Amino acid sequence: MRTLFIADTVPYPLNSGSKQRDYHILAALARISEVTLVSFLQVGDDRADLERLRHLFKDSYMLACGSAGSGLAQRVKHLVHSLDPTQPALFRWYYSEEAARLLGRLCARSYDLIWAEKLFALLLLPKDADERRVFDLHDIESRRMFHRLKNVTPFHGKPLEWLEYRKLLRFERRLARLPYELTVCSQADKEALGGGPQITVIPNGVDMPAGSYSRALVKQPPIFLFVGTMSYAPNADAAEFFARSILPRIQKEIPEAQFQIAGRDPGPRVARLHDGRSILVTGEVPDVGPYWAGATAGVAPIRFGGGTRIKILEAMSYGRPVVSTHVGAEGIEGTDGEHFLLADEPAEFAAACVRLARDNAQWERIAERGHLLVRERYEWRQIEREVERLAATPRAKDVHAV
Repeated sequence: MRTLFIADTVPYPLNSGSKQRDYHILAALARISEVTLVSFLQVGDDRADLERLRHLFKDSYMLACGSAGSGLAQRVKHLVHSLDPTQPALFRWYYSEEAARLLGRLCARSYDLIWAEKLFALLLLPKDADERRVFDLHDIESRRMFHRLKNVTPFHGKPLEWLEYRKLLRFERRLARLPYELTVCSQADKEALGGGPQITVIPNGVDMPAGSYSRALVKQPPIFLFVGTMSYAPNADAAEFFARSILPRIQKEIPEAQFQIAGRDPGPRVARLHDGRSILVTGEVPDVGPYWAGATAGVAPIRFGGGTRIKILEAMSYGRPVVSTHVGAEGIEGTDGEHFLLADEPAEFAAACVRLARDNAQWERIAERGHLLVRERYEWRQIEREVERLAATPRAKDVHAV
């Protein structure tokens, strides 16, 4: 079996949720097929990282993003793409004649399967090829953008973003008419695309910690930990939201409570939250395990985004309970009050954090059940087997009008 795997970034190192998902899908495909890897070079990617993946592919190609670069010309280009009523500007980020030519040449080699991460590859792949195609959607982009516009951006603001949302929504609603297969992170994402047999749920996952971390309640002062790539807009917004709107409410009840933000690339707004006492911004850490071991609970005060939050699964894998917004926990097959606590308003979120810090019985119950949920459903090794089964079981094509 021969597979062409198209990734929107170099899937290594495993320092973001999207890289982890790409890596584990690639690893699963490599076990059952000969893989050709095409990846796009994003800010922070290193060509040398491909060498660490050499055992997973036969050939590899790296491309610059079509909108890479900076300056006035790129801003004008992005504005033109934003005003285009036919295509989402997001997808044009990856488009270039070089990328289209390369993928055209590769498709002429007659692959059995093309597996593409995200929908941008639809604009780059030849339309007349007849090989099986699977498009993996980390996020449902229209839902992610709607959450942000609804919860963060004023409804009347940023008309170009509302235009982009409408284009994404229209594009995604057409997907069920295309003769391709789709994989999504959750049942909620599948339902957002209209359901259907061509859509398969492949959840995100975690590797269970090698060490044995205690699931006994961490002593005072309580530490609430948020982990994630801080250059990712939903994460930066969540960190600010917790620091400014939730933590002060917690500290009215528990003055010594601390908030830790662990993750690479904190921008100036997140970095300014650090005060060295109640708020600690660590930047990238070599091993997040010790931070989870010292945390009272994980928090995911996410107000927009999509997919499945690996940070929540990671906290559970280390035996730490989680407080999240409904958006943050979307896609995880858990129950509020049993596997995690859910709250959207600052006062409710703060109250849930205080309960976990004070109620040993509730803390232990949620930590234990969350840990068990991850072990039973969300380990990467289980998810890789699901990818293998899907890729190894060709499905009859339903030819729809495009």
